Amino acid sequence: MFHKLVAKLLFVTARGRPDIFLPIAFLTSRVQKTDTDDWRKLKRVLAYLNATNDLKLTLSAESLNVMK
Repeated sequence: MFHKLVAKLLFVTARGRPDIFLPIAFLTSRVQKTDTDDWRKLKRVLAYLNATNDLKLTLSAESLNVMK
């Protein structure tokens, strides 16, 4: 179950939520030997996503070579 949730969040991170990249990158390294602390961290990320689902992703470009 832990592996499945982290994989889904990794997809979400790649598609539109780069703000959770760091915790998801850490959790992907913990899918083989999960402990209760890892579950707590996963729940915290899910709570953050739930609280911030109204945030919009804004992209801007200064030139054709630089995207922010």
